[in-house]
Amino acid sequence: MIQFHQQKQKILIFLEKKKKSLSEPIWDLLERGGKRWRPILCILIAEAFGKQLDDIKEICSLCEIVHNGSLIVDDIEDNSLVRRNKECIHLIYGVDISLNAGNFMYFAPFQKLLTSLRYTDKQKLEFAKIYAEEMTLLHVGQGWDILWHNMNKLQGRFPDNNQYLQMTSHKTGCLARLSSRLVCAYLGLNHDQSKALSTFAEKIGVAFQIQDDILNLEGKEYLKTKGQLGEDIHEGKMSLIVIHCLAQSSQENKKRLIEILRMHTNDQDLINEAIQIVKSTDSINYSRQVGAQLVKTAWEEVENIIPEGKPKQLLKLLAEHNIERQV
Repeated sequence: MIQFHQQKQKILIFLEKKKKSLSEPIWDLLERGGKRWRPILCILIAEAFGKQLDDIKEICSLCEIVHNGSLIVDDIEDNSLVRRNKECIHLIYGVDISLNAGNFMYFAPFQKLLTSLRYTDKQKLEFAKIYAEEMTLLHVGQGWDILWHNMNKLQGRFPDNNQYLQMTSHKTGCLARLSSRLVCAYLGLNHDQSKALSTFAEKIGVAFQIQDDILNLEGKEYLKTKGQLGEDIHEGKMSLIVIHCLAQSSQENKKRLIEILRMHTNDQDLINEAIQIVKSTDSINYSRQVGAQLVKTAWEEVENIIPEGKPKQLLKLLAEHNIERQV
């Protein structure tokens, strides 16, 4: 009996450690909310072609959980302070636990997808191929982003607008594209349909990121959520706004903006100074126009592919919302 209780105690300690190291940080972030637009994208594509949420539950869960895992890792790499109106996960649980939890979120939902009885072996093989391709590109895009905001490593050679769009298509556009491709593989759509829908998803994902960059500098609701404006300035981010501003500014303003970006400062006065340099150009409006054009061309490419009906109407509204949202 004594041995039984000792063994039981060991099991309880093990389960408690597992909870502390995985469940708590993961659910902490998930329960803070979020836009959830990627699973909505999955559902609307499925419904447009005659399927329902129950048919793609594992795909929807995967897309949202992987996205949140990437946020945990991203916040560590960016030394971020706030995520969804609270301290970042790594500031609460530590970098080691948080990094492990974030990586766990890449694999656990994928394992669930591959062991589901809902999908055929042929579909699962295609899922695995898609997942490997897109997750590889996600890390390529993240690598570019990290390099670019370590400005001392750029040696004065800054990315241009096209390079930014390419990076973002891998980083933010990637998980939207992954969502679409997995649903299309389940639906058995042909190559042209799948390609058009994945490109649509990618473009509205990039547009979403551009709008995020805009709100980061001037969004009132963003200020409430993050606690400060200009977090991207603190992180030294090469956003489309900053890239365009550097190309349009006077030499004096360009030099000063680069100085502030290199500081990775939390000083709100310096951050505000950088924001004013950005606002002295047309860079925010330019970025807004790029986002709007991405959504416009994205919709034109799929308008004739998606069957008529309510899901089609909602897909268009979702795309437009990504560039009109204020949070």
